[in-house]
Amino acid sequence: MKPIMPKLPKEPRKRSKRNKKKPIQYKALPYRASRSSFSRVQHTRDQIGEHCVRMVRTVARHPFVLKVHTCVHTHWKWCVQALCIVLIGGTVVVTGHDHVSKQMAQAYTVTIAGQTIGTVSAPEVLSDILEGDKPSVLAKHPEVRWNAVQEEVRLTPEYGYGVRASDAQTRQAVRQWIASRQMGIEIFVRGQLIATVRDEVTVDRVLERLKDDEVSGKHRRSVVALASAPQQTNDNVVARSAPKAIRVRITDDIELRKRAMNPALFMNEQQVIETLAEGNAERTTYIVQEGDTPIGIAQKQGIPLQLLYENNAHMTDLIENDLIRIGDVLDLTYRKPMVSIESETEVTETIELKHEVMYEEDATLKRGETRTVREGRDGLMKVTYRLKKLDGYLFDEDIAAEDVLIEPIPAVIKRGTKRVRGEGTGMFRWPVSGGSISSGFGRRWGRQHKGIDITSPNKAIRAADNGRVISKEWRDDYGNVVIIDHENGYRTLYAHLSKISVDVGEVVERGDRIGTMGSTGRSTGVHLHFEVIVRGVERNPLSYLRK
Repeated sequence: MKPIMPKLPKEPRKRSKRNKKKPIQYKALPYRASRSSFSRVQHTRDQIGEHCVRMVRTVARHPFVLKVHTCVHTHWKWCVQALCIVLIGGTVVVTGHDHVSKQMAQAYTVTIAGQTIGTVSAPEVLSDILEGDKPSVLAKHPEVRWNAVQEEVRLTPEYGYGVRASDAQTRQAVRQWIASRQMGIEIFVRGQLIATVRDEVTVDRVLERLKDDEVSGKHRRSVVALASAPQQTNDNVVARSAPKAIRVRITDDIELRKRAMNPALFMNEQQVIETLAEGNAERTTYIVQEGDTPIGIAQKQGIPLQLLYENNAHMTDLIENDLIRIGDVLDLTYRKPMVSIESETEVTETIELKHEVMYEEDATLKRGETRTVREGRDGLMKVTYRLKKLDGYLFDEDIAAEDVLIEPIPAVIKRGTKRVRGEGTGMFRWPVSGGSISSGFGRRWGRQHKGIDITSPNKAIRAADNGRVISKEWRDDYGNVVIIDHENGYRTLYAHLSKISVDVGEVVERGDRIGTMGSTGRSTGVHLHFEVIVRGVERNPLSYLRK
């Protein structure tokens, strides 16, 4: 088929001879003439038009254009379909782009304390919500700290397809969240969060109750001290006072932090007290080495001495005689509470003072006969002990005061024989002059203390009453020991002596020197351990001693 050539513009008509202007002289220009050649010639509008026509004719005759024209003429149906596809695809692209553009939106996500609450259309909307709800919320919940609430609010911008803002729903969610929040107190001990409470007033009440419980022994280990142990009966104790707190302090660092939180997290006072009083411990044992003493082990392991005795109450030699042997395994497990409390308290006991017996010789009476001239009467004395405790364990004690309430009246008895040398009176002088008590009689350090420990700058030890030396020996627990029988049902024991100055069978008078104070045996330092034994039973020496 012969290709159809496109129609070309007609040649411009020649100007009329009547036109007075000079005829235009055309100059043929090549198709690829440079643009600079046009700039060098001043053409009129008609010249430019003629040039364009010539360019179109030249392009139309180009081989490539002729091939395209032939292809379109031959496959005109396919060309029409391709053109339709291009037009439809373009329409879809343009329409989809317009739809996506319309669905893209800007919003702001509202989070409070890390929790997503909702979205708002603009930051001003959130400000209006907070300021608008502030009066009503504070009217219903005056405990809410508004500044703390505002500090927890965060606003994050978002832009994307399908993003929608819900101002009304966000307002309601923010209102509900604020209503459920209020300022609380977090209690940290040694950097660890222990409990959460409503306010500082609650914290103060909890700490005061902990201190009171420490003094009374309610929540912690009951401090069995002095002759006040419930399992220890002392016949000379008439009355006993409740512990009086002198100084109580918490030794651990407690940090309080305020922050907004849900009231459902608040713990009541009892829960906090039980949490702080709890403690964890792993079983700890210790094998006795050569040269060890109970108090030395306690000091070396950093535990109360009372704990050592209480944990090993099954060891009879340790409890009764303060005796430990190389290789013994001691249980030193210490359940330390979450909060340690150190206290200093005073306990007052009223004890009986046994009356003295005074003998008068009467030559009219037969030998061995006696006659009571005056009945004796016991007196009363008030003794105040000062105790130092840590976590309910006794670690130090002292006698703070002694006050004689009723003076004892000695009994007067006449007997028909002369006084036998070495027979006691039933009343005792202090075995050392200027002495003070470092540990009293009764339950001590978790065990029974059968006598009293006396310290003094004067180391001379003297017989407390007339009697006969019946024992001079060495004991693992008491070291050098002297026992005097006063031949009237009474015996006295003197322990931890560094030197003994009497022999067995020797008769001593009241005030005679029998030895020197020391620290032999299982001793905690230089002192005298003194016991009064009445018919085989250890009694409180304070009931019999007279200064």
